[in-house]
Amino acid sequence: MKKSLSIETRRLVLRDFVPDDWRAVQEYARIPKVVRFMPWGPNSPAQTKVFVRRAMDWSRERPRLKFEFAIILKAEQRLIGGCGIRIHRTVAGGADMGYCLHPDHWGEGYATEAARAILRFGLSHLALRRIWATCDPNNKASARVLEKAGMKREGRLRKNVFQKGRWRDSYLYAVVR
Repeated sequence: MKKSLSIETRRLVLRDFVPDDWRAVQEYARIPKVVRFMPWGPNSPAQTKVFVRRAMDWSRERPRLKFEFAIILKAEQRLIGGCGIRIHRTVAGGADMGYCLHPDHWGEGYATEAARAILRFGLSHLALRRIWATCDPNNKASARVLEKAGMKREGRLRKNVFQKGRWRDSYLYAVVR
């Protein structure tokens, strides 16, 4: 039986998803303002269950290339979001990362804390050379999180994502070991 992976920070625990997490994920994945800049959502309960099941499946793959974690508020032992890092075989030593939080916890520094933990995990534990993230230029809060986490904006990708019926630009952020 595999050991569940977890990363602890001062206020958070990032851990592998478990089956019952779908309810807490659905609480934020169904909210239009949460998924406004995401390529998915708003989710139905069935879509959220599929995501949690996939995340659990990815945690059992060997070699493991996708690390999707539930963000648990340590003080309350409550799931408040998700984050992840995904290794790309086509980019030597490279991976992308991302995060999503319930809006009740926006502006409290949890996304930055989770992003920093994911970056440390990727650079040290996974020995990655480069980790990148993208965000919609209109998502100023996410851009601030990436910058506070220590990533540098490398540029603007023009019309690189077809999302929710339209092409949009992305800011590209990265950290290099």
